[in-house]
Amino acid sequence: DWVRLITLAEEKASRLAAAEAEMQKKKAQAEKDILRERTLSLAPDAAKMQAVQKLRLSREGISVMIIEDDIFTGKLVSGVLSTQFSVSAAETGAEALRRYAAIAPDVVFLDIELPDVSGHDILKKLLEVDPQAFVVMLSGNGNRENIMRAVNMGAKGFIGKPFTKEKLFQYIGKCPKLETEKAGA
Repeated sequence: DWVRLITLAEEKASRLAAAEAEMQKKKAQAEKDILRERTLSLAPDAAKMQAVQKLRLSREGISVMIIEDDIFTGKLVSGVLSTQFSVSAAETGAEALRRYAAIAPDVVFLDIELPDVSGHDILKKLLEVDPQAFVVMLSGNGNRENIMRAVNMGAKGFIGKPFTKEKLFQYIGKCPKLETEKAGA
């Protein structure tokens, strides 16, 4: 019965393909988990973080760090903000964690979807090493759960994409350094 034999062979090939796809999915997830762990281990140590507050207070003006993997969005935000502020950018969580203590930004705009780790993980790590970090999340996924998770974790705000430059300036205006300067003026 050739028809039955062909059907059985097709079913088996389909099962094998599904099993292979599942194995590839698990392998990709395992690789992503390893990359995530490596990235999160890059956070600055306590000794480096002690200097962050001093650097923030001693620096003239506001320093903004943009952690965004979308090149267009990163350039757009940098272009808008660099006319008034010192702006640095990172495209991955690993790059952001390596540079954070040296930059000591007053405001961080952090994308939730990064290639190496989630923005939620970076937010958690930044607040562990610098409880004074002023982090505003950016995301094209502005669903209520995503927003609440970010705010409950300690984000000072959430900006959905696409966003306006006014929204960026609104959050910069709420950063502790500017609030202190306003109160002292």
